[in-house]
Amino acid sequence: FKIVTFISFNFNRKWIEWKTNVKSNEFDVLIFTQRWPLTVCFEWENKSLNSTHRCVLPKRNKWTIHGIWPTKYNEIGPQFCNRSLSFDSKTLAPVEEALKENWIDIQKGSKPYSFWKHEWDKHGTCAISVRDLNNELKYFRTGLKLLDRYNMIDVLAKTNILPGNKYTVQNYLTGIQKILNKRGQVMCVVDQKKKKHNSKHKFLLQTYFTFFQKTKNSYVNEIRICFNKALQLVDCDGIYHFPTNCNRSQQIIYPNIVPRHHIYNGITGYIIPPSSERSQLLRVLGLQVKEVPYLQEKFLYTKYVKYNHNNELLNYS
Repeated sequence: FKIVTFISFNFNRKWIEWKTNVKSNEFDVLIFTQRWPLTVCFEWENKSLNSTHRCVLPKRNKWTIHGIWPTKYNEIGPQFCNRSLSFDSKTLAPVEEALKENWIDIQKGSKPYSFWKHEWDKHGTCAISVRDLNNELKYFRTGLKLLDRYNMIDVLAKTNILPGNKYTVQNYLTGIQKILNKRGQVMCVVDQKKKKHNSKHKFLLQTYFTFFQKTKNSYVNEIRICFNKALQLVDCDGIYHFPTNCNRSQQIIYPNIVPRHHIYNGITGYIIPPSSERSQLLRVLGLQVKEVPYLQEKFLYTKYVKYNHNNELLNYS
């Protein structure tokens, strides 16, 4: 059976029914998805409440490959089409160094080759009806060729869309169409709020807290262009979320460094250490004695540190 998801929006005056869990291996279009590593890293790092997520970035700022995705119009998929076509990392030896730089696992998968395996299992096995994608090596080699020809760092630069600036989503869409003569898709991520983290200090009956202000800034995350089965460029009309999931009323940041949340760090509570430990405590907190005349009484200390989206430090106290 099929699980059906209904998304209500008007597209060419028709109501579109989006279907997931496509069971057939048939598809209409190949979506070639590139992602902007700095935005991907931003999203990944800030999903970790204790800052354990780390990114692997390419040596220079450039768009990298997410995948080549066979897709039926108005549907999501097909996916995982042939589990007998198991991933073999040794097959990729001729292109492995190029993949490490251009099809990079930004989120640093827990197992070697995990990202490439995922893309092959989920999407590559559904593309084998295409001559240039009909085995594992061809699938990844073709991705590298497409990136070399259609890398979005170059496509966008030709319309003066450059990292470190903000543009409307229409600027991106128009720029892609102007250079490629086909309609593509632009995907964004929005700055999300992070829960606070609490801990205790041995000198204080207090709470340390860190929270991340939801700025609602939008960042360009992925750009998708489409090909037919002959690997000729076609318009992406009809794919899921076409032409964008971005907020059209907002300027979209194209970061030139990994963005930061607006970060606030604070310490609040009661200070009740013995007198012998007062000087050590004051050094820890960076306070002067005159600022804490009565340590046995209730005392509130708060310090804030704030970064803007360009990683510039803004101090608050």
